[in-house]
Amino acid sequence: MATLLLVAIFLSGVIFIVDINIPLGIAWGSLYCIIILYSWLFPAKFASVYIAMACTVLVILGFIYSANPNPASHVPEVNRLISIVILWVCAALVSIAKVSFENAEFQRVELEDQITRQTAELRDSEQLYRYLYDHALEMHMSLDPIEATILKCNDTLCKRLGYAESELIGETIIKLYHPDYHDQVNEILTKSKGEVSNVELTVVTKGGGKIDVVLNASPAYDGDGNVRFIRSSWIDITEKKKSIEKFRMLMHSAPDAIIIVNAQGKIELTNYEARRLFGYSKEELSGSLMEMLTLKRNHGLLDFDKACNKMEMELVGVRKNGEQFPAEVTSSLFKSDEEWLAIVAMRDVTIRKKTEGNLKMLYRAIRELEDYSIILLDANGNIQDWNRGARRITGYSFKEIEGKNFDVFYTDSDRREGKPQKQIQKAKVIGRVSEKGWRKRKDGSNFWAVETVTVLNDDMDQTIGFCNILKDLTSQKQAEDTMAKIASLESRSREMEHFAYVISHDLMEPLLTVKNFSELLEEDYGAEMNEDASTITHSILGAAERMEKLIHDLLEYSRLSKPKEIEVINCQYLVNTILEDLHSLVSRSKAVIEVGDLPHKVKAFPGEISMIFQNLIANALKFSKKDRFPQIQIKSKKVDGGWEFTVKDNGIGIARKDYDKIFVIFQKLNRSDEYSGTGIGLAHAKKIAEKHGGRIWVESEPGSGSTFYFTILTEYL
Repeated sequence: MATLLLVAIFLSGVIFIVDINIPLGIAWGSLYCIIILYSWLFPAKFASVYIAMACTVLVILGFIYSANPNPASHVPEVNRLISIVILWVCAALVSIAKVSFENAEFQRVELEDQITRQTAELRDSEQLYRYLYDHALEMHMSLDPIEATILKCNDTLCKRLGYAESELIGETIIKLYHPDYHDQVNEILTKSKGEVSNVELTVVTKGGGKIDVVLNASPAYDGDGNVRFIRSSWIDITEKKKSIEKFRMLMHSAPDAIIIVNAQGKIELTNYEARRLFGYSKEELSGSLMEMLTLKRNHGLLDFDKACNKMEMELVGVRKNGEQFPAEVTSSLFKSDEEWLAIVAMRDVTIRKKTEGNLKMLYRAIRELEDYSIILLDANGNIQDWNRGARRITGYSFKEIEGKNFDVFYTDSDRREGKPQKQIQKAKVIGRVSEKGWRKRKDGSNFWAVETVTVLNDDMDQTIGFCNILKDLTSQKQAEDTMAKIASLESRSREMEHFAYVISHDLMEPLLTVKNFSELLEEDYGAEMNEDASTITHSILGAAERMEKLIHDLLEYSRLSKPKEIEVINCQYLVNTILEDLHSLVSRSKAVIEVGDLPHKVKAFPGEISMIFQNLIANALKFSKKDRFPQIQIKSKKVDGGWEFTVKDNGIGIARKDYDKIFVIFQKLNRSDEYSGTGIGLAHAKKIAEKHGGRIWVESEPGSGSTFYFTILTEYL
């Protein structure tokens, strides 16, 4: 401001010198300049410009309204022009000065703000550094470069070692190291000049405990290049060393050969099993190439380009003596201390390979086995695999049965009772369950089998499936049933023989006595008897004869149970022979008998077959209708397992309700005075059919004749 005032005084002086006789306009101009200079005090940035404009207007107005005493002179005009120029020079100087001053003020404020921010940031950084320093995972300290005393340490170091910071400041660093390392530490302090990198040492806590550490140190210099202090840090590797020791123990106790290989393919570490397996010493293997242990060189086990990958393969191992063996190999890559390593585990699988070969042979043998059905089931009982025997016994192809539940082999009644599921549940509990029973083939036929269901568990004792083994015992079952029937027949035969003995001795004797006395009575007194006595005598003789025939038929019925020899008979010849024996009866009844093509070779009991044909033909002749001649058809056809024979007549017929009754011994449907007989003939026929493994039945309607069917199952005999 003082400078501007001096400038205004200087301009006034210039004006005075130029024209000592200062006109009034010049005087006002000078005053205007002083006002413009003092416009600095106004806060508006361009106040001097506005004032200069106003002063210029005033100068011009003064020029217009003032009279010029000397019109020939132009000095007043020049003076006024000079006044205007000076006015604007002053206005410009003030404006420029004011803008410059404001810019300088702004820069000063900015600089102060920046200094404040940087001071705060520096303070925050210092606090952050201090926090990080005190709470760092590593143990940090600053040491005197000459005395090796502790100048400063962080909280981590104090907490790990159990000291307060005040207890450590000023103490020599050698105090904190284990005595075993004092010489090494002294050597480091003497020769290292403060530069130490990754040196493993052991420090001692206040309580006497040991901590394994890695030492790193570097000097800190001042501006003149002198060492101010030594920055030192410890990294706790106690747990790491323990882990390494555990790894070594696990490695050496592993049942497999463990080999640690570096990125160059060289062996760094081996366990006892590796040395035993290959026959090398520890020294021989250390630093050797891994490739010398396998027959194949480029196996890709050590492909370090695929970081952290895992590879499994089978290779041929080579021992020191040149012996080769199959080996199962697993390789895993990992990074340790900036170096890639591979853990290679090898196992001699010679025994396993041999066992697998034997199992494959056994599996092939099982698959080809035909006498047993062997089926693999999943945990739900669904079929997964089976052998040739299963296909032969059940009749299914594997394509038809794969994935289905094994209950398809059970009978419908067993499935309704849930027997298949009960079998696998029992097997789960007790391990294996076995039973005999009927099973079903694809064609619906049943077969007798012994079934064993065994549970299959994994290493965790979890059920993964079942093995179902079936043995077809149908032939054995039939043989057992036959033997049982034979035993039953023998028992019944003995009973019938005893019964026949009783009849023949206990009944025949009084019956013969009655008959003989009746005949004597008729012979001796027949002429003297009246008609009633003669009728009674004849009735007694007739009853005795019927009783005698009944006893005779019972004896024949009992003899059916006696075992006889099976023969191959000609049924055509047999029936023709029977018809010849019945010729007189056939002729009297004027019967028409049609015999079809009967088999010429049938395994049977000839006497019994002759009896069944004779009974059926005789009944057809006897039970004929009075108003027509008997017509009889005898036919046969081949059936599964044997033959079916048919004897058809046009007689009186049988009601449906009596179909079963007629085959019961002593059961007669007609009165004796109408149709003679003992009621044993069809019982004979039934027993004979059953003896041949078959059956007998009838189809008939009253008045429409009857058709008798019986079967002989030759496979049963």
